[in-house]
Amino acid sequence: MSTKKLTDTQRVVLSHAAMQLDGALLPVPHSIRLNAGAVNIVLRSLLTQGLVFERTAARDQVAWRQEENGDRVKLVISDAGCGAIGVDPIGTGSAGDGSGVRRDNQSESAASIRMRTLALLIAALEKAEGATIPDLMEATGWQAHSIRGAIAAP
Repeated sequence: MSTKKLTDTQRVVLSHAAMQLDGALLPVPHSIRLNAGAVNIVLRSLLTQGLVFERTAARDQVAWRQEENGDRVKLVISDAGCGAIGVDPIGTGSAGDGSGVRRDNQSESAASIRMRTLALLIAALEKAEGATIPDLMEATGWQAHSIRGAIAAP
């Protein structure tokens, strides 16, 4: 696990990205109540720290920026970003560089595992007696901040 100190906003953004199939940071969760300039500062700091990396964005994906040649670029959580929030990276992707966890070519089994874990989280929350964060941590194997990020995600 990384020793990098993250702000609450950085932690929420990374937790949200870790739950996406492709690991994309954008769009940020609706729970982030910052203007575009402040979000830009948060994203740049994550990029500078190596917790996210740039990757070509498809037409239907939200772009972080656009190259001079017109190519669109998105931000994706890296293995270091996963480590910073206590999430195990899944897969190495086609690049083979280990720089990201959720890739466009992620195996179906990895996606199934993640969806199964989210289903456990939802099932625990739907119980009549409810569930505490420690209950959810035990059910999913996730850390408390990851549980809160999953609950806050749209």
